[in-house]
Amino acid sequence: MDLLVKTNIGTEQISEYPDEMATTLRPEQAGKMSGLKTKDLTDNLYLPQSGLVNPQALKAVILTHPNITYQQLAVTHIQETKTQICVLGKSASDGNNCNGNDKEASKDNENHKYDKSTVSITADSAVICAAYDSHELDTRIVECRKIRGQLSWFTPTAEQCASLPKLPLKYGGYCALFAGQTANGQLADTASSNKNLNTIAAGQPQFLLGASFIDNDANINIRPNENQQNRDKLIMDIPELDEILPTDTSTWQARVGIRTQTIDYQPLVGLLAGSKRLWTLSAMGAKGYAIAPICAESLADMMLGCFTPLSAVMLARLSPNRPRLHKPLV
Repeated sequence: MDLLVKTNIGTEQISEYPDEMATTLRPEQAGKMSGLKTKDLTDNLYLPQSGLVNPQALKAVILTHPNITYQQLAVTHIQETKTQICVLGKSASDGNNCNGNDKEASKDNENHKYDKSTVSITADSAVICAAYDSHELDTRIVECRKIRGQLSWFTPTAEQCASLPKLPLKYGGYCALFAGQTANGQLADTASSNKNLNTIAAGQPQFLLGASFIDNDANINIRPNENQQNRDKLIMDIPELDEILPTDTSTWQARVGIRTQTIDYQPLVGLLAGSKRLWTLSAMGAKGYAIAPICAESLADMMLGCFTPLSAVMLARLSPNRPRLHKPLV
């Protein structure tokens, strides 16, 4: 449920959608469903078909597709000819052998160990989607802002679970109860030698909240003070949770991601200028899981010469070659 705090969405806009997709609940109904007792819920957005995404589980399912071959490379060069794309890189020592079906080139984390031998991958086309490092693979891709975000969670007691919100909530931040899954048990921090961080027992309840928003910061180390910031943000918008949430955030678990954002807040989706085979899909900002699927579908349709789900006007706004992007970052 979106509490419509610090947003430009109005209830009149919500009414334009079918109720099964988006609707506004009566305040008393919103209170009963969310479990909040004192928060003013006059303005709210309820998405009946929404849900939480488990990134680890989603990734695992996607990589089982028979048409996908996954390999980690430290990409050193991408060369385009009239008939193909050639990607050169150093293979990860624990990676699988590649083949010519790879369609995506990305710059891998520098902490991985790579073989000295150079690997060459050829493909009909390639998509650069290396987040804020994309411009290092091709200078036609604009350099983007780096915005650090730390997500926090803790294991609530049974008493706390009974009093925490019953629905995922969006306010100035977001929070949600979730049950741990086995796939979450090994969330490795690549900046640390400890590969067993954030161990979560299967079925164990967790309460998640976040996320911090630190501009021009690509450091992925976990910072205890940002756990406190996430708590403060939640309490500022929903004060009644102050007595429920633990006051000591030093034992909370966390993970860090870096948002990639353009100066006009629109993602980069399309063919690079002067190219016929090299594309990019990047800069989803803070809304990646919301907009990446339709952006990816549109990009695939453009590559295949099909009709896209986005209009020509919208695709022009997302073009990586739009003129307004190509000015220095302040």
